[in-house]
Amino acid sequence: MIPIYIPTRGLVKTTQDCIPVELRDTIRTIDAQLPIADKRQLILDTAIANKEPMFVMVDDDCKFTRYDNGVCTSHSATASDFTDFYKRAGTLFARYKNLAMISDHPRAFSNGREEWTNGLSKFVLHYTDRVKPAKYNRIDLFEDVDFYLQLARSGKAYIKLKGLATSNDSQDYVDISPERYEGIFRDWTDNFPNVKIDWSKPSIFAGNKKVPVTVRFKYNKLSTNTLYDGE
Repeated sequence: MIPIYIPTRGLVKTTQDCIPVELRDTIRTIDAQLPIADKRQLILDTAIANKEPMFVMVDDDCKFTRYDNGVCTSHSATASDFTDFYKRAGTLFARYKNLAMISDHPRAFSNGREEWTNGLSKFVLHYTDRVKPAKYNRIDLFEDVDFYLQLARSGKAYIKLKGLATSNDSQDYVDISPERYEGIFRDWTDNFPNVKIDWSKPSIFAGNKKVPVTVRFKYNKLSTNTLYDGE
């Protein structure tokens, strides 16, 4: 079964409590006393070392609900909802050779006409070999978004599936000075050609309500071609 890694400070167990009982033996908590970027990188390194073909990374404050007929509901997700999600994801990974990650979040990264998006995600299934080109600890803020941008630069794609839906059960957002925001956004415009920033329009970004700019990302479309050695 696919392991579910939870980076945590050990204070919140919402995610663990909301994962169906049948799947709780797949939970792996990483509560090392590390910054979140290093903690996420430790999860990636662990999955690679353990030769896990796929793994999930999800925050520690999440609740899971299900879709019915394509509509997100308030009903708790069951074990079969999780396994159905995995089966559908496995089929897509086999078909699209540049597909690196799949999220369940209703506002997660997407393709096609919705390819300009803010890239939010929570319950993210990683295809281990395909995410190796990126590092979670290249920067120490918005490290998950930075990870997706690194993958996009290497030709990888990611999508969302309607089956599960994750929502945060806390308001534990980071409040950071505009100077730090500006430094990261300028780093992104220097390093990633698929980033577009409107410097004159404030927005909510990654749950933070005081971001002085609007950030949009253009993600790669899915491809059935082999893009790298070993696949």
